[in-house]
Amino acid sequence: MGRHSSGGKVVFFAWTDDRGLVETVKPFRSLDELFAHCLDSGAQGYVEEVLITGVDEKGVAREVALTFRSVSQPLSA
Repeated sequence: MGRHSSGGKVVFFAWTDDRGLVETVKPFRSLDELFAHCLDSGAQGYVEEVLITGVDEKGVAREVALTFRSVSQPLSA
């Protein structure tokens, strides 16, 4: 059995005036879905993390986490 991914999820963080920091999670099954979620991220907030799930060459379940540091918005003068 060869290495392959089976999808994953994108974690978004957004700051709201009424609820504070809000986390939204969107699953994906393909690279195209992941790409679409990241391009549409403005409505969801900032991409904080991408978790990719799959199996290694021995068939053992694996997860790769790509974590991002979001930039804060500039203070208004």
